[in-house]
Amino acid sequence: MKSNKLDFENLLEESVNQFAKGNSEHIEVITYKLRDLPEIDLTSVKELRKALGATQKKFGDVLDVSTRKVEAWEIGRSSLNGSAARLMR
Repeated sequence: MKSNKLDFENLLEESVNQFAKGNSEHIEVITYKLRDLPEIDLTSVKELRKALGATQKKFGDVLDVSTRKVEAWEIGRSSLNGSAARLMR
């Protein structure tokens, strides 16, 4: 019995192979629009943490940063790194 699921790895490999051969008629381009993510700035860090009901320690543990780093974000002493901001979104 054959599965109805697409085998994306093989589909991608075949598309790349066809493109490399100059055969673009077998390539299907699919685009998805992702919803806009909220901006995370230093003022919203504390609001987010409180909305989640988390202490600075627990919030830091989830983001893999120290409690002092969370405190620094909340008072504007330190800026957010990309990874932490993405996780907060």
